[in-house]
Amino acid sequence: NSGDAFATNYINDVLKIVDSAAKQSLQIVSPEEDEELASIFNPEETIVDCYTSLVHGVSKTPHKQPLVLYAPSIFNFLQALLGKAYNPSKVLIRNICGLIGDIAECIGSQIKDLLRSHFVEQVVIAMQ
Repeated sequence: NSGDAFATNYINDVLKIVDSAAKQSLQIVSPEEDEELASIFNPEETIVDCYTSLVHGVSKTPHKQPLVLYAPSIFNFLQALLGKAYNPSKVLIRNICGLIGDIAECIGSQIKDLLRSHFVEQVVIAMQ
């Protein structure tokens, strides 16, 4: 299983890199620069897609502990994206909701408190 080899050899490093990219993407320099950048590349959506791929990559392996360790940081990033400063699109909200569902399916029993947070409730409401 290629997911098993990935999870064994690379998941910690990749999660560290994506976590760093997620934190950097939240550092808006100015609204003008953010609009200019978004017209070329949307880092927030790309990072959500990357996290989704990572969750899928480890979901069928026994190597889920790194994902458990990064779950609070992932949820903080997702919560920040739903903040007023980012004005997320419906597509981004749907992708965030899907990622939360994928994480819940993969490691839900180990992150119950995160899944019971007010933020997750807000995501579900935003989807309606």
